[in-house]
Amino acid sequence: MFCPKCGAQNDDNGTFCQGCGAPLQSVQNPAVANTVAAASKGMSFLKGNFINDAVDKVITAVRDVAWDRIFRKIDGFFGGVGNWGYYLSGILGFIAFIVAGIRFNDFVGFGYWFLGGIAFVMGSILFSYTGRKLIGSLNTLVTSIPSSFSSSGVVDLLALLFFVMGFLGGVAMMIGGATGLGFILILIGIAASFICITSTKLLGVTFERCSCAEELLALITMFYKAIVRLTPFIWGIGSVVSFVFGIIGMVGDSPEDMVLFIGLSSALGLFPFIMYVAYLLYNFWLDIIRAIVSLPFKLDKIAENTSKK
Repeated sequence: MFCPKCGAQNDDNGTFCQGCGAPLQSVQNPAVANTVAAASKGMSFLKGNFINDAVDKVITAVRDVAWDRIFRKIDGFFGGVGNWGYYLSGILGFIAFIVAGIRFNDFVGFGYWFLGGIAFVMGSILFSYTGRKLIGSLNTLVTSIPSSFSSSGVVDLLALLFFVMGFLGGVAMMIGGATGLGFILILIGIAASFICITSTKLLGVTFERCSCAEELLALITMFYKAIVRLTPFIWGIGSVVSFVFGIIGMVGDSPEDMVLFIGLSSALGLFPFIMYVAYLLYNFWLDIIRAIVSLPFKLDKIAENTSKK
């Protein structure tokens, strides 16, 4: 029979899964167990070989690392960068507005630039406060809203797929001369692999019996959750980018440089709030879709429980 938790093949009379140790007899009635056993005859290739077994062991070992603790430290670091970065960006922005008022306008226009600088300082305080308050809420939402898979096999496959694609794409770019882009592709592949492997702890992924529609929704949701999980990184780096563009706006040749600085800083500073609202709206519609597609499965479970009685 196959383990419903990790998908590993076990002896038909086994009590616990040889791959993950989960109980087997309690999750399948005799009729289902016999059906699975009959279907698995002649499919010895599912047992794998030493290479596949080695890959499974590596994935299992990586999954057992306390990634949630490591990611909390990473979130804390980039959160601190963003928290202070937007304050510094606000100070620089105020100076940039004053310089722009002197360079691009007369004395009357300078007053508007001065007021604009004060407004940007207040906006920077809002940017810093927004990230500090909402990043924790986003991480809680991601882990508290479950995404169910029938087994961990598809998640392991995605981890290996992203790693191989990132490595092969990076090598191809390096051979073609785009060394920097190739290195970035490899890093993206590795990062995507770790996101998949650590999905049970960081993305609220569970392995349990579910319908095909529910698993498809979980697959789509996992990618979106991974983007949301990167919010602290994007927000923290965004504060640095905002500071750099503040310098560009201050020494730029036209007021358009200041407009770009204001727009970019606002978008990056409010990124946690934008992701928070987008994630709420996404899950609102997803809950409606999940309620519709899970109805046949729930009816089957009710019928199954009724027949047992």
